[in-house]
Amino acid sequence: METYHWQELNRIDTEFPSTWFRYPGAIAGLAMSLIALLTHDTPDFRAKPGKAKVTRNGKETELQIDTHHLIGYWQGAVTATQRLLDRLLLDSPSRVLLNDPDALVKTVAASKRWYR
Repeated sequence: METYHWQELNRIDTEFPSTWFRYPGAIAGLAMSLIALLTHDTPDFRAKPGKAKVTRNGKETELQIDTHHLIGYWQGAVTATQRLLDRLLLDSPSRVLLNDPDALVKTVAASKRWYR
């Protein structure tokens, strides 16, 4: 495993399987439950991996990212993740947000709620 330091990074571009459906995990969970109920077996489906293109000191590296949603991630969450990475790369003072990851995740999740 390679370590990346924020100061060395020029860009991170992510690519995840995505869907416009807001709750892909719920649908996949329901489908898996129905399949298990009908077949009396738990199928071993694998989610399509995501990718990250990391540019460090001008050199690009492509990384594979394991995912867990079979039908993809909600496009709103994918977009919010990319925007957060962009902000952390371009605005170094905002990296202090990483000191409290739980609060950061709650803030990003709240920005994508229905009632907003």
